[in-house]
Amino acid sequence: MKKVVFSLAMATATIAIKAQDNNLIKRNFITSADMVVTFYDYVKEKEDGRKVIFPTGWKFRVVDIKDNKLILKQWTTKNSPFTNQNLSGTKLDSVNNIYQRIESFNQQINRPNYASPKDDEKFYSIDLDDFNAKVDPYYAKGWDFTFGVMTIPIKLRKGNEDKGRFFNYEEKFNIGICTGLKYSFNSRKNRSLNFLINTSISNVQVDSLSTKGFVEKGSSTGAFTFASGVVFQQDSFNIGLLLGWDKVPGVMGRHWGYDSKPWVGVGIGFSIFSVDMGSSDTGKNKPN
Repeated sequence: MKKVVFSLAMATATIAIKAQDNNLIKRNFITSADMVVTFYDYVKEKEDGRKVIFPTGWKFRVVDIKDNKLILKQWTTKNSPFTNQNLSGTKLDSVNNIYQRIESFNQQINRPNYASPKDDEKFYSIDLDDFNAKVDPYYAKGWDFTFGVMTIPIKLRKGNEDKGRFFNYEEKFNIGICTGLKYSFNSRKNRSLNFLINTSISNVQVDSLSTKGFVEKGSSTGAFTFASGVVFQQDSFNIGLLLGWDKVPGVMGRHWGYDSKPWVGVGIGFSIFSVDMGSSDTGKNKPN
């Protein structure tokens, strides 16, 4: 019995490790310290013995896992806005200019054992332990499709005393489906601007004042909610501004003073807006 339990435990651990490793594939990383890697022949599926150093701040992606080793490929410089050197503020006319600037940089620091940007088509390998000790996740800039679940914790409704409506501040926990476009920034953190459209079925507050006496006691009723806006996201921290409206169906909607009237949704905090945000290509490399 003990052997069976031990075998199941080992199998579960192996599956968990493989799942964790597979989550690394096609993701971007940046070195936090100089890291020694080995040239890898991807066709023959073996190392060729030559070693090179990825310097601190070097960007690359994991493309595969072979024999418990991670197969790496550095960020490309050709036909791409991505480069391993900081060329910001310099107008470049061609890819050759990029190479000239990078080669000049390498010659100045005289580091022959370090990786060259010209080898961006080559593959490298490294053990998982060495990898975990010297890298950080890196998120590439670019546009992507995003989707998820959103809450809008605060709604501010503009009043109109001539029509019997007054400024209304509403706090409700309503969950809806959102989708839109996401612009990610080059960063070690998951930092992005999300341009979203949200729809949900929510509860709104109705009372005698907002229904002109149609409802005697305060209560809540169902409504269809539509909204759009911008949310800035950094890891689990969010801050956003949305514009939307609530549609209450039936007789209640005809009496509710805020029916189909615009409101502003605001919020700041940790995971206030986004309960679960994903994308079609989250954290993946985009140079190629």
